[in-house]
Amino acid sequence: MNSLTKFKKIRAKIIFYSAQLVVGFYPINILLMIATVLLIIAVCYHLVFGYFVATIALAIIVNIIYRETKSINKLRSLRAIADKKNFENYNSENQNLCLICVDDTLDIFQNKLKSYRKLDLKKWGDQLRVTCNYSTFLNFEQALNQQLNQQLNQQLNGNKVNDDTNCIIDGIYFFGHNDFDHITLALLKRISTPFNLLLFDAHADWHTLYPYHIMCGSWVREAFEATHLKTLFHVGGIEGAFDSTDHWWDSAECYGSALKMQNIINQDRIRMLPSNREFNCNSFFDYTSCHNRPLIKNGKFDRNSFDAFLKKEKDKLQKYPLYIAIDKDVLRTQDNIQTWKEGVLSIDELEYVLQGFIKTSKTIVAASICGEYGESSYTSCFHPGNIMEVLTKMLYARNSYKIYSLEQNYQTNLRLINCFKK
Repeated sequence: MNSLTKFKKIRAKIIFYSAQLVVGFYPINILLMIATVLLIIAVCYHLVFGYFVATIALAIIVNIIYRETKSINKLRSLRAIADKKNFENYNSENQNLCLICVDDTLDIFQNKLKSYRKLDLKKWGDQLRVTCNYSTFLNFEQALNQQLNQQLNQQLNGNKVNDDTNCIIDGIYFFGHNDFDHITLALLKRISTPFNLLLFDAHADWHTLYPYHIMCGSWVREAFEATHLKTLFHVGGIEGAFDSTDHWWDSAECYGSALKMQNIINQDRIRMLPSNREFNCNSFFDYTSCHNRPLIKNGKFDRNSFDAFLKKEKDKLQKYPLYIAIDKDVLRTQDNIQTWKEGVLSIDELEYVLQGFIKTSKTIVAASICGEYGESSYTSCFHPGNIMEVLTKMLYARNSYKIYSLEQNYQTNLRLINCFKK
């Protein structure tokens, strides 16, 4: 390892842990700073009140850490358990649509649909956007399951779903803005059997910046621990955090992600299908043990290479059912407008890959789609998501558009829905 590589590795570690301390442990670090300042003042001026307030602040910190640690363990331990009676009495219709509304981005889309189910969870929007703590996510998951089970009970003949661990999932779920991509995890946790995951996303979504938060960029990592996920097929990745060590922030994300994800790669549980470049091995990530070939070579979509990949993976795709998660940031702006930095795939290329997986797989459990355009809003400027949004804009990872029409988004949604029709 040369001196430059050593320097980049050390720099990545320093940046990652510094960012985690400043942002990742928010609001614990804020309370810790308050407690520290109060203790210093109390010691210097012999103020009993200062000791008292500092003690309260430290007690709150301990409580937060205890609560979130307990929530993390609960999230990862509660996996869906199959109820054979429920499955026997369940009659699935042809891929029904369900709109999970946590903000206003689906309003235009739903006005053009003829038939769909709707879950009104807008009160959770501000709490979930970009990132939320584990306890909040668990409460949202419970609210989501209650509404889904109420609809499910109407389709069951004679049996009732009363337990969150005895659940069935079916259909195509839209939940609007990709700031809420981590809703996918709540849906995956309802799957009661081992399954494979096909993920279309320009980003890795397996980052580790927030130790006590789950975010739109970390839910994939949690899925390996909290669900029955067997193999991840990641399609359309393009961001530098997959393999870059040149950019200071990308290298920090790459280091943080590799701490947990490299072991999963080594277990042969990940297949990479990047958009237009092969991910490089570096000081943190080693992709040599997994499939890592781009879909686009020399500016052209390589159908032959993709078809050969499906043929090679047919046994694995036939062994377990497939859940499909689509973040439309994988598409170029001509086909879909959204807020995060866009990918390079066209809708034609996405359709080809999607249909290939559908035809090759044993069965499709369900699908979820996000990536609508919408301006974010927060009730507090201190919301962790707002802080993260400011950071991503500084790093040019988040876009701002002057929108005149979202017709291309609507047409893209229709084409994706049609891919699932038998």
